[in-house]
Amino acid sequence: MSTEKPPKKRSVWAVIRKIWVTVGLLATFVFVGWSLIAYRASGEARASLESDFAVSVMHEDGVWHFAPAPGGAAGTVGLVFFPGALVDPVAYAPLARAAAQAGFPAWIVGLPRRGAFGGADDPAVEARMRMALNAPGAPAHWVVAGHSRGAVVASRVAANPPQGFAGLVLIGTSHPRDVDLSELAVPVTKIVGTRDGLASPGEVEANRAKLPPSTRWIWIEGGNHSQFGWYGFQPSDRRATVGAREQRSAMIRGTLETLRLAAVQRADSTTARTAGDTALDAVPDSVLITVAGVTLVGFYPIRSNDELEDDEDLATVLDDFSYHLGAASDSLHTAGVTVHVQGGDTVWLRSRERRWRFTRSPDSANVGYLLVDPDGRQAEIYGVRTYLDLFEAAEEFRRTGAVRR
Repeated sequence: MSTEKPPKKRSVWAVIRKIWVTVGLLATFVFVGWSLIAYRASGEARASLESDFAVSVMHEDGVWHFAPAPGGAAGTVGLVFFPGALVDPVAYAPLARAAAQAGFPAWIVGLPRRGAFGGADDPAVEARMRMALNAPGAPAHWVVAGHSRGAVVASRVAANPPQGFAGLVLIGTSHPRDVDLSELAVPVTKIVGTRDGLASPGEVEANRAKLPPSTRWIWIEGGNHSQFGWYGFQPSDRRATVGAREQRSAMIRGTLETLRLAAVQRADSTTARTAGDTALDAVPDSVLITVAGVTLVGFYPIRSNDELEDDEDLATVLDDFSYHLGAASDSLHTAGVTVHVQGGDTVWLRSRERRWRFTRSPDSANVGYLLVDPDGRQAEIYGVRTYLDLFEAAEEFRRTGAVRR
């Protein structure tokens, strides 16, 4: 009997195992390589990390903080956002930046290991969220939001909400699936793409009863899963039939509307607790610009990066506005003029004697400047002005209480 056969069998199995190991390693390398490309943040998203006159951006321990720049509006409601699994958290920077431009401080809370290998359930997620909630100057109330796996985390937070929980936004997800949120009494928004390959409309509808009846549903016709972030096309998704800009703009609008609803709800509850006060009295101090001397407030419209790409004229106007106001700031400060920058159409102010609001004229230019002083004198200028124009206008206002337009 031959003694050669058993070694041959072992040799065959060794070859098969080697092939499987090689194929497995190759598949892993291909997947990792694809993931590095598909899930990485786009150039536009990375550009949103740059601090400027409207938003300051900071990063620490897996958390990105987008704050209205000093002098801008600082809302009493903030946004905490959880990214999708494997996705570079920076891919959601344009959304967080849009919130900050609208006066709502925003934090992107990165998931450990980008949510893979149990990262979404890691205790570090809660620790990072707490770091945002307890940050110096952080708002008292929060809207929690997330995309895909991040929406799962957001749902879990909403089921056991921290103090100050004020709203929920779920994007591109079939959740809540494992928790019942139908009794929530805060603003809730669900944003869905009809061609989402990872959270199909059928899967989303299956869990509708676990959300409050008052939930705002935003269906984006032709929207897919990947276009809810600023990254590539991810595995298992379907091709979108709507442009990425349109889909992302709808997501940003839905998120900002939820933040505003939460802010109004907080203000309404404050007014109810302080019977006899006016709505102005209920406006939080963090939103008010204090007028202790001659004060210049530059105001501008809030637009997303996508909208500015479609409106080059407005983008140029905002660039000029930023440049000239920045160039004038030091000289104005030296002259005793306080400078603030405010996004939006309304500026809330207070002096020692009173509180009031200024609202931009609806038929005026997109940008402008408000000059006020504690004596109640007020003047506004519309359109971009050079740094020299601004300095001369401030001096004229100091002398006369008015400005020649």
